[in-house]
Amino acid sequence: LRITSAGRLLLGSNSARTLGGASVSSFLQIEGTSANSSSFSLILNENSNLSPVIRFGKTRGTSDGTVTTVATGDFLGRITFNGADGTDLNNSTAQISAIVNGTVSGNTIPTDLIFETSATNNPVERLRIASNGLLTVTTTGQSTGIRLIDSSNSGGAPNFEIISKRQDANSNTAFSSNIFLGKNRTDA
Repeated sequence: LRITSAGRLLLGSNSARTLGGASVSSFLQIEGTSANSSSFSLILNENSNLSPVIRFGKTRGTSDGTVTTVATGDFLGRITFNGADGTDLNNSTAQISAIVNGTVSGNTIPTDLIFETSATNNPVERLRIASNGLLTVTTTGQSTGIRLIDSSNSGGAPNFEIISKRQDANSNTAFSSNIFLGKNRTDA
């Protein structure tokens, strides 16, 4: 355990490491030579349905304790995955982000969840769950898309269902949904 002159807490290491580029400088670094010595655990011992929580907080304030409103396009938190390429650990290859997408007002912050992956070292958005629930999958090339796989070895086929759910109790009303299959659609 060591605290550097810059106030960084180092566990299992004597010097701060660059991870994700020279501009990235974390105040907590855990480094080890095994999965156990380079991991952290959050454990809750309580007879309830609660769990441990990792919270990310973001304001546009310029001093500690401020709660200046975030704006559309602001990232609220990210989990970034980096791998060593023999030179450094600066290659971000996948990322999960939460980004504000809309007007922020008292206790209302519309937020999208974005999943990015990469074939090289430049993550690209592949899946987005929008604040309104819209799921968007972004693909490139002919060998990409959505696959439904039944791994139960039962010989059955996986299901793809589109269900229109009503708010009232009327279960006898018929509903229909649309599936559009096509190429070069302009209304997507």
